[in-house]
Amino acid sequence: MMAEPRDFTVLPAGAFARAFPLVFGGVLLLAAMVVFALGFERPLVAIGALPALLALGTVVALFAWAVHHPRVRLAEGVLRCGRLPRLRAPVASLDLDAARVVDLGAERALQPVLRLFGTSLPGYNEGWFWLRDKSRAFLVVTDRSRVLVLPRRDGGPVLLSLERPDALLDALRRAPARG
Repeated sequence: MMAEPRDFTVLPAGAFARAFPLVFGGVLLLAAMVVFALGFERPLVAIGALPALLALGTVVALFAWAVHHPRVRLAEGVLRCGRLPRLRAPVASLDLDAARVVDLGAERALQPVLRLFGTSLPGYNEGWFWLRDKSRAFLVVTDRSRVLVLPRRDGGPVLLSLERPDALLDALRRAPARG
């Protein structure tokens, strides 16, 4: 019998990260209004700008959704983290004995220093980052004062800001190991 997928609540992103898509969306709306106003005098400008505005609006909407709905899920022996980008880590690839909860302010070696692929805003880091110790890690970090560090046997750690990190650790320890 397969275990049901289980989601673990990520701590809310900081105020700046939650507001950023709204502000950017407002700027996009203002740009659309300018294009619309120009459309009366120069219809080709409006027609040419419309696909770019629609594409940018779609990207902003997806980004806003991802910031407000980060995901950490355990299903069928695989830990799935993030939205854009995502990580799939089999439970067998995690060193659960070395897992711990840390304050990134005190653990300098685990502080992210360079975003490789993902999102980095004040109060919200999701994706692949280089850490100060020169390892590559996957982060879903919204609160740096309480971060679950899950070392991986085949690479850098996974860093997660969860409401209940102990619940994820317990579930990982009980999960069927799949490679």
